[in-house]
Amino acid sequence: MHRIVITGATSFIGINLIRQYLLTESDICIYAVVRKNSPSRIKLPVSEKVKIIELDMEEYFKLASKINEPCDSFFSLAWNGTRGFDRSNAELQNKNFIFSCDVLNAALELGCNTFITAGSQAEYGLHSTYITEETAAKPVTAYGKSKLQFYSEAKKNVMKYSVRLIEPRFLVCMGK
Repeated sequence: MHRIVITGATSFIGINLIRQYLLTESDICIYAVVRKNSPSRIKLPVSEKVKIIELDMEEYFKLASKINEPCDSFFSLAWNGTRGFDRSNAELQNKNFIFSCDVLNAALELGCNTFITAGSQAEYGLHSTYITEETAAKPVTAYGKSKLQFYSEAKKNVMKYSVRLIEPRFLVCMGK
């Protein structure tokens, strides 16, 4: 059986990821981590293959004890303050970094061999040319700096355990 964990399970990406797994994998167990009393919980697909775990981000250090069985993959999609003025809130973004480190530790405790985190164009900062994977990361907001700091920390830690790290950096396309 393939076991996966998804924090930020009620996000746009999380919900669609769960739907896709349910469509394509027959032997799967999905641990969907949602905030306590989340009104978005009703958006999650209903299936015996989806097990919901209610934890607020500051409780992510408890995650491995809530699951208590080995897992294969971990999707870290939860992050507060991704829009507006919160992107410049250094205290909030530092908390995100700490909670994300807790998530990474939980993934390692659970024996995951793949760790996927959602990156952001904010990690690149401001550029007047097209951004590619070779573009230097020069974040200017607390959000971008914390995202990049977490990616660097995760990269360092997964190497110790031979865990594969995947971080797609999502970009917003601006039309002319």
